[in-house]
Amino acid sequence: MIRRMALVLATLIGCVVPVYAQNDGPDLHDLHTSNLRLQWEERWFAQWAAADAERRATMADLLESLRSVGEPLDALPSWGALGVANEVFAGAAPLELLDSTPGSILRLQALALDLRATPGAFVARASDAPKERMTVRVEPLFELSAALPATARLFWISPEGEEQLAREEFVESAFFMGAGFELYLRAPHSEPGMWQLVLELASEGAELARSEPVLVPCVASTETAFVPAKVLVDSGYRVLGGLDRTANDWMRDWAAGRPLERQKESLGAGGLVLGAFDGLWPAPLFAGTRGAAWRDAMDLELYGALPGGTMSLDGAYQPSLDSVHNVLARLPKDGPRVLVLRGNSVLLNQLEVLQQGPQDLDALVIVSSEWRPTAAHPKLPTLVLTPNPACQKALETLQPELVWVQRLERSVFLSELELPGLVAAFLADHVTTASATTAPESGAGG
Repeated sequence: MIRRMALVLATLIGCVVPVYAQNDGPDLHDLHTSNLRLQWEERWFAQWAAADAERRATMADLLESLRSVGEPLDALPSWGALGVANEVFAGAAPLELLDSTPGSILRLQALALDLRATPGAFVARASDAPKERMTVRVEPLFELSAALPATARLFWISPEGEEQLAREEFVESAFFMGAGFELYLRAPHSEPGMWQLVLELASEGAELARSEPVLVPCVASTETAFVPAKVLVDSGYRVLGGLDRTANDWMRDWAAGRPLERQKESLGAGGLVLGAFDGLWPAPLFAGTRGAAWRDAMDLELYGALPGGTMSLDGAYQPSLDSVHNVLARLPKDGPRVLVLRGNSVLLNQLEVLQQGPQDLDALVIVSSEWRPTAAHPKLPTLVLTPNPACQKALETLQPELVWVQRLERSVFLSELELPGLVAAFLADHVTTASATTAPESGAGG
């Protein structure tokens, strides 16, 4: 266990990541999608953590087989690949989702759908009161190669698990492969509690298939100062409630009558800072199974950073994300200060260093399938974690000063739960508490 440590994690995997200036509001659809992606990934990691070695090996092989040819080993799985893998992890046979039969097509068709109710929460009402009108937007999360015309049945699922048919419509296949469609319904009479919506598809020659259920809280009042809840009511977008809370987390609190509080910057003892990844808005990797892995490995204070820029939602969404420099300025100096960069956050942080000058760090960790030290690379202990044997060989041949390289046996995504332990071991071996009092010779350019 590493004590009294400041660890800065900026996770940006993938291609182009939008960087917004202070006070520029991010697109709510991006925030909604980021939350959904986090939930899909959490489903995978929760199943992975509970599986034995043989099951993990089987599922790793399946997920790798769904990777596009030439895709970097530090890229995230596609939506379709992750969705299929999650279903197989939960017990589905691969051919139920990957062959060309009507049943397989319809099941993948249902899996691709996101349901967004507007308003995204409704007020508890007595049985004699008028029911609240709602619109449900149905959109595919990923592109389908084929779709079937289907009867779409929208069901309410009560807090007790009872189902009520809310709407039934016939939908042509083109709407499942295009911009989606809308269904109109009314909210049920209910006391405060957590309801769900699920869409069932029926098509000739195929078994019934269902979408992933979405939460729709029934609350005493929709009047709230909590910005993510206001967004939910106004537009139906389900956005993160802080660095360690997904939308589902705070929505359950709201339905149960627990107070909704804004994210506090300090979440624990130690320090962990992260930013956006894969072109999406910053997701709370402190949450769920991945967050537990970091906490088990190290005693950390948790922070968030966006290399090269800052982000807030209408100046009110908490937390806003500062640049690495601004976050480091707030970190205590009585313990090691470590920056962890992933994917193109390496380049974004290089640009930040060029613009703002050196960063006050004691160690650097880079997780990447391709990385070479530049002339601007700081003279401080650096760990490179790579799944690419060519990258490992090149770095070992170069033998850059103070750089240690370690091969990941699987892709970065499949190694997620191992990263905290590897970082903790590196810091224990190569970074001492005393190093926190010594300023680095140059910034963390990468």
